[in-house]
Amino acid sequence: MHAGNLGFYGAWQTLISAVRILEKDGVGLVFIGEGAMKPQVEAMAEDAARFASCRFGLRVKCRWSFLLVTCTSLLSRKDSRALWCRANCIDTCRGRPVLGVAPEESDIVRIVRRSGCGIAADPDDPASVVEAVRRVLHDSEQLQAMARRSREISFSYDRVKQLKIFSETIEEVVRE
Repeated sequence: MHAGNLGFYGAWQTLISAVRILEKDGVGLVFIGEGAMKPQVEAMAEDAARFASCRFGLRVKCRWSFLLVTCTSLLSRKDSRALWCRANCIDTCRGRPVLGVAPEESDIVRIVRRSGCGIAADPDDPASVVEAVRRVLHDSEQLQAMARRSREISFSYDRVKQLKIFSETIEEVVRE
């Protein structure tokens, strides 16, 4: 599940291409949110949506709380230079394994790898996403461990705390 901005920085084509391959494994993708790219993302996923492997917002026929406890959280960035607040990275994933589809040098991948709260894949390579998902898909122990780590580290990524760090960093750069 991706819950948030469907903007210019997500690796949407890569994700939709991967989910087309993964649908035979019972994997789907839920997009909750709005953004400048939503119409294009919906168009990219049109055939996948017909087969129920991609769903968008209000067309999801279940409750939000159900999604929050059952879905792996998806974080995606095509470009590591994109402004990305760490609080958004983990705070929104409390207690769920993370699929980070982002460049190796990004905060998302660094946090996911360092903490063990999920898996990472290349935002330009659908096969990378497919391989990462299949590696853990049927390993409930590993998924539970990732969820536990996500819950544990989420407290370190409190939005207020991270905003303060972000502000201090910008102030430091401006001073220099």
